[in-house]
Amino acid sequence: MKLFLNILKTSRLKQQTKNLLILVPIFLSLNYWWGESSSAITTLLLDSIIGIISFAFSSWFIYIINDFIDKEKDIDHPEKSLRPIVAGEISNKAITALSAILLTLSLILGIQLNINFFLCIISYNILMIFYCIFLKKLFLIDVLIVSGGYMLRALSGVTIITSSSFYNSEVNIPIWLLLCTGFGALFVLLIKRLTEIKSNYLKRDVIKNYSLSRLHLLIISSELLTYFSYLFYCISSNLFPSLKANTPSDYSLLFTMPFVVFGMRYYKYLSLNNDKGDQPEVIIFKNKLLILNFILWVSISSLIIFYRI
Repeated sequence: MKLFLNILKTSRLKQQTKNLLILVPIFLSLNYWWGESSSAITTLLLDSIIGIISFAFSSWFIYIINDFIDKEKDIDHPEKSLRPIVAGEISNKAITALSAILLTLSLILGIQLNINFFLCIISYNILMIFYCIFLKKLFLIDVLIVSGGYMLRALSGVTIITSSSFYNSEVNIPIWLLLCTGFGALFVLLIKRLTEIKSNYLKRDVIKNYSLSRLHLLIISSELLTYFSYLFYCISSNLFPSLKANTPSDYSLLFTMPFVVFGMRYYKYLSLNNDKGDQPEVIIFKNKLLILNFILWVSISSLIIFYRI
C-alpha cells in the first residue's frame, strides 16, 4: 500500500490539472458540435477524455524522469526532498518499469485518437526528455521549452476537433490562440523564476543566468505578447484571412479581452505579493476569483462564438 501511494505521489496530481488545457479549443469550437447528434457529441467527449489521460500519462512519465535525474540535487531542498524518488522510497527497477508502462499507455491512447494527436504526444515527450537532460540548464530556453509543452496541449485539443466528422476545413488552426497559450505560459513560468531567484532555498542551475531586472523585463514582454496574441485571435476573421480562426467577423469576441487582462494582472499581483509564484497551481486553484474569471472567459467566449458565427 505504501509503495502504491508513493507511486501515486510521483504523478504530482495537482500539476496534472494543466492537461485540462486540451479542453479549451474544444469549448471554443462550440458552434461546430453543439447541434450534432448525441453519438457525435459522445465521441467528442470520449476523445477529449482519452486525450487528457494520454497527456496525463506522458506528464507523469516526464515527472519521474526529471525527479530521477535531479534526485541528488533535490535532496537538500525542503519540499523536493519529500518526493518519493528523491527520498529513495521507490527502487530503480520500479522507476524503470513504471516509466515504460506510462509512456506505452500514453502512446497507445494517443494513436487511438488520430495521427496528429499522436505526433503532438510524441513531440511533447521528446521535447521534455531533452529538457530534463540538458535544456533546462540553458537561459530562457528552459522556460520556452516548457511553454512549448503547453502549446502542444492546446494543439492536441485542436487536433481532436479537426479530426471530427463535423469540422469545417475552411477554418485554419487557431495560430493566434496557440501563441496566446505559449506566451501566457511563458508569463507564468517567468514569474516562477522570479520567485525562485528571491528564495533562500537551493536553486536550479539556470537561475544564476537570470537577474531581477532581466526577469521583470521578460515578464512585462510576455504579458504584452499574450495580450496582442489574444487581440489578433479575436480579430483574425477579417484582418488575417490566411490565418482565419473560428472567430466572429464582427469582432464581438473582443468583449472577452478584459477577462484575459484581469486574469493575468491579478495572477501577477498574487504571485509577487505572496511569494507563491513558484507554485502556480496553488495560486490558481485556491483563488476563487481566478477560477471564476477563467470559467466566465471560457463560457462567454464559447457563447459568443456559438451565436455570432
